[in-house]
Amino acid sequence: MNTPNAYGHRPLVENDPKRPDLKDEPDNDCWDHVDFIGRQRAGLSANDEVQIAKSGQFDNRNWTTETGPTCPEGHASWTMFHCFGYHGVNERSRCRHALRANTPRASSFFTMNHVVLDWRPRRRAMPACSLFLCLTWLLPLHAAEYSNAKRVLHTATLESQKLRVVIADNTAYPPAHQAGYNGVAELQLAGSDQPNLFVPRYSGLNLEHIFSGDAASYGWHIFEPRQAPMELRRTSMRRVELRQERTKHWPLRSRLVHEVKGDAIDLTYYGTPQEDFWRKHGYIGVFFASYIQSPEDMAIQFIGRSRPGWGDATPRWIKHLPTSHGVGASHRPAGSTWDPSFDEGFKISLASGFSDFEYVYPFYFGRSGENVLVMMFEKPHAGGEMRFAQSPSGGGSGNPAWDFVYFRRDYAPGREFKFRVRAVYRKFTHVEDIVRLYERWSGERVRRPD
Repeated sequence: MNTPNAYGHRPLVENDPKRPDLKDEPDNDCWDHVDFIGRQRAGLSANDEVQIAKSGQFDNRNWTTETGPTCPEGHASWTMFHCFGYHGVNERSRCRHALRANTPRASSFFTMNHVVLDWRPRRRAMPACSLFLCLTWLLPLHAAEYSNAKRVLHTATLESQKLRVVIADNTAYPPAHQAGYNGVAELQLAGSDQPNLFVPRYSGLNLEHIFSGDAASYGWHIFEPRQAPMELRRTSMRRVELRQERTKHWPLRSRLVHEVKGDAIDLTYYGTPQEDFWRKHGYIGVFFASYIQSPEDMAIQFIGRSRPGWGDATPRWIKHLPTSHGVGASHRPAGSTWDPSFDEGFKISLASGFSDFEYVYPFYFGRSGENVLVMMFEKPHAGGEMRFAQSPSGGGSGNPAWDFVYFRRDYAPGREFKFRVRAVYRKFTHVEDIVRLYERWSGERVRRPD
């Protein structure tokens, strides 16, 4: 009762059975975690529960039915009360239902707990004897889950009603994922039998390069972030952190926070230089790659213009696919007067291969079949610059790379910097919907090209 779960949550306030420790947001209290355990035990995803609720298999208008209690619309989790019988998961305005676990013990437990609970907004009460039985059931699971949390994890599956996402560290896992690729190893629409958006051997939002442009580093392996150990920490059902203390040569501490929200993956990168290995050219370069599996259209699209003096400066929709790897690969933001310097022989051509274009708004999209991947970037604060990058063959023939690179110019050893990215994966409808998606997320008004 007094020992928190792996995420630091306890079930009750001051061990009072009438005061469950509840928090309004999803995935941040003990009861949300219990729902997750029950769902996993029943072999259900969040999407399965939504489909069950929509099917009308359970009558959620009443407190009880002939077959047992149900969950009233809009009220919170009650898995702990009816564990592995009928259980519901609240997600703000929706009540989701799961199936009865098909085990004798679950059925007998369900029979023992045909009780009508006092469920009211912001308040939940239940008989102490029922709570005792529930805790008797769940404490072994709680202990096992806490024990599992202490094990070294290399992957974590995050699910929402719209997405299924697998986050991986740099470790290989079956059947196809290779070592040396971190980030989003699998991305699919929930409940879909469509293939992974990303090349199964590789990944998306993959921390790939750290660089300085200094020839003194050219003898080092350019993929050090993919080789150095990473620690995967699951901080909630829909949030995972990847931590890397440093790479073999680069003294940059990296923390990558991935969180799934609806049809979006939010990535926040935190970097802390521990020494100054970037002094010569005065910037820290951090590169992320996403290897797209066989899209019919390998180009990306964005609102942009030609660089000053390099062509038409009128903002317009640009659809661009480089002719070869590293040629016309990197698009800077409009208004930038700076280009990074590189010593001769620099090997990361997707960062140094400047294109003729610059983007006007920090978002782009690419299409794969009937779906679309939208990449949106928070406008960097002073001292940082985000650039789009792409390759027609980064993931092998027919598998383009839709990438981005961040340059940090205002840095100091021991001082953390960060940037934020949102990747949205959904059915493609219209370009206008993508523009509105960016406007809602950023709060910025987009001027549509004529």
